[in-house]
Amino acid sequence: FLPFGMHLYLLVIQTLQAGRKGLNNQEVEMTLNIFHFTSLRLLRTPSAQIPDHIPEDVKAARREILMTTQREIMRSQNHQKIGQQLPVILDSAVADEENVWVARTEADAPEVDSVVYVTGNEGPLSVGQIVPVEIVASQEYDLIASAVGPPR
Repeated sequence: FLPFGMHLYLLVIQTLQAGRKGLNNQEVEMTLNIFHFTSLRLLRTPSAQIPDHIPEDVKAARREILMTTQREIMRSQNHQKIGQQLPVILDSAVADEENVWVARTEADAPEVDSVVYVTGNEGPLSVGQIVPVEIVASQEYDLIASAVGPPR
């Protein structure tokens, strides 16, 4: 149970079920002060099976409030990472680009979280390698980095 009698269905991947019947706007606003989530109705979850979901326009409005807040948080957090050095794992080459890779940090899940776009000539790079990088720029959700050492 959460404080103030809020009864929310939360998933480990930090998804708020903003469409659950009985969740009022005040609870959504209070949730913003405690958690930072995106909303998503996932199939095959207990929340998806509950009848009488609230109207889609209310869900969409709540989702937009949460997504706007999340974008601001990510933009700020990513900007603070500029200049930091950290290891990333190379997931794939960027099509039609020479020596540009899609990577992720140890804290990021593939196909769920942000990515790190890596450039650099620190030896031959390939998928699966762990490469030390320096964050040189940030985008709304993603980071831009330059390889600063050879792959492990």
